[in-house]
Amino acid sequence: MLVAWATPPSQRKEVHKFLRLLTFGFSLMLFAFTTLMFLESYSGISWTAIGLNDYVYDNCQDTELLKQGACSLVGGFGVSWHVGVDGLSFPMVWLTTLLVPVSMLVEWNAKKGAYFHGLLLVMEGALIGVFVSLDLFVFYIFWELTLIPMFFLILLWGGADRRYAAQKFFIYTFTASVIMLLGILVMYYFTYTPYWEGNLT
Repeated sequence: MLVAWATPPSQRKEVHKFLRLLTFGFSLMLFAFTTLMFLESYSGISWTAIGLNDYVYDNCQDTELLKQGACSLVGGFGVSWHVGVDGLSFPMVWLTTLLVPVSMLVEWNAKKGAYFHGLLLVMEGALIGVFVSLDLFVFYIFWELTLIPMFFLILLWGGADRRYAAQKFFIYTFTASVIMLLGILVMYYFTYTPYWEGNLT
């Protein structure tokens, strides 16, 4: 998106077209990658393990790693970079990678399409982060990140009342985000002990 913004007006049309193709190609690559995983043709995903409610691609599956702080982001608060997928989250990841390129095709000729596609790609990454997060604070961060591109998508490419809709979206999501954050902090306060080990999941 920064490249599209910094492009001289004389070259903007060609650069925007290239960026649309680039973002669409990247989204298709993600879809192909997750589809191969879905079909157990790539990266050793096991639906048998998922069916038994086990997480796959769990970067901190070993509890000793968590205790040693190997995945720690903010060690003093038990916040860890802990991600993985199970039988509920992986279909959501796959569905996200399917719908984003479809959305790009539907709005291929949208005004300022390079920005539109770029925001969709940012939202896709944030949504995948939401679905794979196994740490509550990491989940919250990714959840908030999804709201930023959604706000601009509504504001710039919405219907006739898009400004009003974007304003309401901001008010409602900001209020809900504050309530969610307070809930996380209250839960942390009542579950934390000086001898507490692990991550806040």
